[in-house]
Amino acid sequence: MAGTLLLEKESDWEGALTSFLRSKQLLEGLFQVGDFEQRGTCRHFLDQVEPAVRFCEYQISRRGGAAPDTAALLASAAAVGGPGQDVLASKLASLAAEAQAQRAASTSEVSWNGETLPVRDDRCRLAVHSAQELEAQLKTSTVGRDGSEAEPMKGVEGGVDPRIALYDRTINAYSEARAAARAAMQLSLQGEGAEEARAELEALGRALLGLELQHTIARNLTLAQSAEKRLSRALRRQFIAINSSGAAAKAAAKDKTERPVRAEDVARLFDTLVANASELNDLAAAVGGAAGETLMDDCAAKTAHYQAARCVFAAHACLAGAQWPQAAALFQRAEERCSQAVAKYNEGAVPDATGKAHLAKLAQQAKAFATVAAAELRATELRESAAAAEQVDSLALEGSGRSGTIAAANGVKRTREAAGFLAESMDEWEAFIGHGMRDPRIAPLPPPPALVPVRPIVLDTALMCIEPPSVEHRAPKRQAAAAGAGAEDGGMVSRLFGWGR
Repeated sequence: MAGTLLLEKESDWEGALTSFLRSKQLLEGLFQVGDFEQRGTCRHFLDQVEPAVRFCEYQISRRGGAAPDTAALLASAAAVGGPGQDVLASKLASLAAEAQAQRAASTSEVSWNGETLPVRDDRCRLAVHSAQELEAQLKTSTVGRDGSEAEPMKGVEGGVDPRIALYDRTINAYSEARAAARAAMQLSLQGEGAEEARAELEALGRALLGLELQHTIARNLTLAQSAEKRLSRALRRQFIAINSSGAAAKAAAKDKTERPVRAEDVARLFDTLVANASELNDLAAAVGGAAGETLMDDCAAKTAHYQAARCVFAAHACLAGAQWPQAAALFQRAEERCSQAVAKYNEGAVPDATGKAHLAKLAQQAKAFATVAAAELRATELRESAAAAEQVDSLALEGSGRSGTIAAANGVKRTREAAGFLAESMDEWEAFIGHGMRDPRIAPLPPPPALVPVRPIVLDTALMCIEPPSVEHRAPKRQAAAAGAGAEDGGMVSRLFGWGR
């Protein structure tokens, strides 16, 4: 009533929002502790309060105010309300605990994998009851199992994130139940009937672990399929932006309303699912029997399914990184894995129609993008071959000078301007290195071959057959030294100092 009064006065929107939020909190608490008729009454008033909350938030943002913090407003309301608010909150908490304990007393068994097991421990029974209530909320939610964000759940804001929060609470509840079962097992080590109680608690622990793993797989699958849809929409917007012109391309480029997602993130989520399925398969092996074999077959099919999906998005990551050969190979491998996973689903006791439909979609997507990767690979090869051919055509042995000729593929010679080198143009005022030059041109490597004059090879070959004439008669003859005493003395001195030779 206080919130409605402030809403009609249109004077204090924050005060009205605080009153409505406090009323919503109290109604949600009463909804948890009331019977069927009381819950209907609380739901009726909640349906009236929620539009009023959104209207107050709209008016605050319209007047330029910041988005209100719900926790801060509720804290301020509790501080203004005084001790009465604390008493009311404590009463609601005690009533909720009593109601939960009464409902938990009716929870006496757990069913998993075709087996029903009794729950005798009070602490374990309370945790199992909480988990079953959360499962009921998950089943009645309007968000599909594919992770669609189009329709938010009733009573909460948002789409996939509140559903993930429910999954987390359910998993935590089953984990607490397993902890209570382990504690009860330690207390029942001695006494009469200890072996039977221990075997019963061990079976209960396996069942609780199986339920926990199944909800973990469902949670991660919701995240993976939501990310997959966002990636598909991002690829579609990218395709429109590239292949369209005008308003459509601008609209696709500006459409960034949702969080971006990468193919690597989706592949990592499916990798986590593969690990979860492997853990469930190990549990099925521990269970044994016909039920364990059936569960193992289902885990094998799910593992093949998630591996195929991981392969598809790993290929998308390679495609985004311009790794065309890897992307083409991975897309082809993904098609094979999809076929193998469908065959395993068909071999199972209960074929999964949803899983097979998803695999068919993945196989079609892999086939289409394999063609894209092959086309990009072929285009890259053609560009590289054309560049290599152009570089081969530009090769020449005549590196000197400012111009040269290049022989084309058809035999016609074309003239090009040669760049020249510094070593060949020492007398010219021209820059061969520095700013604005593509490549420094100091000297050609390897250097051009130099012209060396040689004699004709014909004369060298015929030289061995030519008989040269004798020229001894033209050689000078030595004069005989005159004999004498004076000459002999002088000859000794000259020989001593090297003269007379």
